[in-house]
Amino acid sequence: MDAVLTRFYHEVVGPYWPPERCHVEAGYTTISFPYPELDHPEFQMQQHWTLNELLGYIGTWSATQLYREANGSDPMPELERELQRLWGDNRSSRLVRWPLTLRVGRRPE
Repeated sequence: MDAVLTRFYHEVVGPYWPPERCHVEAGYTTISFPYPELDHPEFQMQQHWTLNELLGYIGTWSATQLYREANGSDPMPELERELQRLWGDNRSSRLVRWPLTLRVGRRPE
């Protein structure tokens, strides 16, 4: 499933991400940070979702919405077909994880 989602993210809707998305992709390291950075643990968000819940989330992405506007079509049905083959029973839930990127610093005293 990761390969299907990665292809969709980068190749299908990738050209429709707003330019500011580059900051997310770079872990916000392209933005000036005024404080000395501190080490911190890695974080990730996770949720048990059904296939329909995952697709609902992906359907809200700005790039997915801009794809629809630009092309007059919806890329979601094809993604749903690809994921359905791998997911199995779409009523079953699976653990979905995505990173939470932070930059942590402390103002010098």
